[in-house]
Amino acid sequence: LATKLFHGNKTIQLYLLASFGFLPLFFTISRIAFEVISQLAWVSAVGLCIWMVFHEEGNRRLENFKPLLCGVVLGTFTYTYSTSRLISTVALGVLWLVYFERKNIRKLFLISIAFIVCLIPLAWFTLKFPGAITSRFRGLSYIDAPISLAEKMGIFAHNLATYFSLDFLILHGDNNLRHSTGQGGIVYIVTLILFLIGLAYFLVNKKFDRFNVFLLLNLIISPLAAALT
Repeated sequence: LATKLFHGNKTIQLYLLASFGFLPLFFTISRIAFEVISQLAWVSAVGLCIWMVFHEEGNRRLENFKPLLCGVVLGTFTYTYSTSRLISTVALGVLWLVYFERKNIRKLFLISIAFIVCLIPLAWFTLKFPGAITSRFRGLSYIDAPISLAEKMGIFAHNLATYFSLDFLILHGDNNLRHSTGQGGIVYIVTLILFLIGLAYFLVNKKFDRFNVFLLLNLIISPLAAALT
């Protein structure tokens, strides 16, 4: 994906390899053999597929194949981690929102059809074993707590803000040491600074191409599932 986005720029490729190898967010999860690490691979694969479908000129014979493949990758992303069940569905909605125009309708429908087909095993399991998939969530979440809707919304807003705080990103990270090194935040300050520089560049130069908007919106929604617990 980086090769396509940055036209094979070797400096950026090396930086990205270093980032994925050493960022605390990825480092811990990848080295204690959690299956959760597959979620990060699928996120990258989803981005690559969306770029190939909407931004890459290719063989017309693959015109239907690429959207179907994209839908399969986005659909199977659902199974990589519990949070992906919500994130994958919302990401599909964001995809429709960002890329909706006449020339993309067919592609969006093919992606959605493949996505829905991939959810059949999940639907079958849910019907066969009611409550099995949601039991842990209900134990961790405040959704069913005997408090007012306003209080629930307040908790959600507070949780969501926490995931974008400097305390979480830079200073202390996740309290759960299965998801953190315990030696700082989940990203390095240089990474956050580079992100802010990049974001400022897009804003100043008005480079609001659809893919950048898609990535930014998905970054914002990424903690939604976690904020519900």
